[in-house]
Amino acid sequence: MNNAIAKNVQEMITTSIQMWIAEHPVVAWVVTHPLWAIAVILLVLLSAWGLLGAIAQFIQQAWLFILQAPLKLIYWLFGRTFKLFNQANAFQFTQLDQTGTQKRLPEILDRLEILRKEQEALIQEMRSLLESKI
Repeated sequence: MNNAIAKNVQEMITTSIQMWIAEHPVVAWVVTHPLWAIAVILLVLLSAWGLLGAIAQFIQQAWLFILQAPLKLIYWLFGRTFKLFNQANAFQFTQLDQTGTQKRLPEILDRLEILRKEQEALIQEMRSLLESKI
């Protein structure tokens, strides 16, 4: 009798397992191909790890962009403002330079005329010295 009960229990368990495996063919494949199953599980884990790393890096880059955007905007606005002021100052300096240039040109021309006369006098003196030696 003990033998019959043990056979019935064993048959019931075996039937349950066979029915469950029949309903879940992936589990049956994993049981029959353990090395391939380990390789597939490792591949899935590595892919998930890489995907999570990519998502984390994307989120980090997005936060950096979000946090830096106002600062970059302020920097750009100040740069444009200073550039406009520099252009206005450059325009004023060119106007000042033009008036300064107009005043300076006659002074330079007068000085050049004085130097030319002095050069002619020195050349004349050099000629007279050279003629007296000959």
